[in-house]
Amino acid sequence: MKKVTSFLLVLVVVAPLIALVSCTRSAWDTGPIMNVPHVYINTQDGREVECRDVFVPMSITLRYADRIAHNFENLSGQIRGRGNSTWTHADKLSYRIRFDDRISLLGLSDERERSRERTWLLQAVAFDKTLLRDWTTWRIAEAMNFCFVPNSTFAHVYLNGEYLGLYQVTEAVQTGPGRVNIGESTLEREIGFMFSTDMRAPSKGRYGVDFFFIEGYFNELRNRDVPFRIRSDYYTREQFNFIRDTVTEIHIAIMSGDRARIEALIDIDSFVDMYILQEFTKDRDVAFGSLYFARSPGGKLRATAPWDFDLALGNDSGSDTPYDHQSPRGIMAARANTWFRALMSTPWFSELTYARWHELADHIEQSIESTLQMGSALRVAAERNFERWYIVWQVRNSGRVFEPRVIFAIKTYRGQVEYLAQWMRQRQSWLDGHFADVVATETE
Repeated sequence: MKKVTSFLLVLVVVAPLIALVSCTRSAWDTGPIMNVPHVYINTQDGREVECRDVFVPMSITLRYADRIAHNFENLSGQIRGRGNSTWTHADKLSYRIRFDDRISLLGLSDERERSRERTWLLQAVAFDKTLLRDWTTWRIAEAMNFCFVPNSTFAHVYLNGEYLGLYQVTEAVQTGPGRVNIGESTLEREIGFMFSTDMRAPSKGRYGVDFFFIEGYFNELRNRDVPFRIRSDYYTREQFNFIRDTVTEIHIAIMSGDRARIEALIDIDSFVDMYILQEFTKDRDVAFGSLYFARSPGGKLRATAPWDFDLALGNDSGSDTPYDHQSPRGIMAARANTWFRALMSTPWFSELTYARWHELADHIEQSIESTLQMGSALRVAAERNFERWYIVWQVRNSGRVFEPRVIFAIKTYRGQVEYLAQWMRQRQSWLDGHFADVVATETE
């Protein structure tokens, strides 16, 4: 009986993928192969990058970029590790690099005002067998009301002569005119600020200095309050109190459901878009981390800088939670996140969400096609990465990272990308019906 059940399970998983292959063959086979630049990092005296807290001096060279002007030789800077689950559980590690001088790395921030920055990220994307979930989510976010969405591209990375694999080269989420602009630094009590939800904040900083809690913002999955981690500079105790008190006032307004009170304090459009993005992707962090918010002096709180979607879009089972993360069906963000749950319980926010969802329909469909095209373009580079890191053919189930069976069952890079595209299509279809039902129920 177990063998029959297993066989039926394989049919359920594989049959839709076979159908998808037949209808997307041109998108995969006929597209050009992406020219992937090479990043060469050499640390001082060949020192290992052993931790996330201490920078190691380095020189960095970039070659084979599409534009000759983006190449450079032996720029100086520093490197350290970064990441949470990746650093703890993965063999392929992520890094933060900091140049001595500001740079627009690979032209990623050329379009931004005052675009040159010192800090950039090399993301390992170690838990995503498509390497594309962050990239895809950011393509969707480009059409949304966010003041900052990270730009990224891909590069082969070498450290002290060792090939580390294919990495996503990414802008860092940080404050500044070229990234999340919160205004000029000041000693006034009302200061611009950025914060994020971060369940790991207590292990990284000090309560009342680096993070704070808001009574009632609760992670039911872990049965504990969610820390709010300050991600911008402040200089006085009064400024810290202003940040905490402002967020507390916003929280009370959101929980009241009163539209006038809420609209006076938050940028509604950005909150609608962030909810849609989180609900569409079924991001496992939505309850407790990786949500960024920013406010300029005298302004409203904005949802911004969507981040960390490698364990989203069907790439996590959710076996340690009450939710089925892998299924393209079901609601998660409006149940797991305190603010989104409160907002979506109000008819007016639900109606705004429904209208906005339909405005984004064509863009989401285009993003699905772009994902298939990027997967095709990366196919040679990705295969090289997976020769270095043999994860496409292995189950990824370390620590608290739970890989769905359907992911493990797919043994090719192409299959992984096509599964992602199919999951997105099914998710879009299910949410079409769900949002329509919600609005119809509330207007009866």
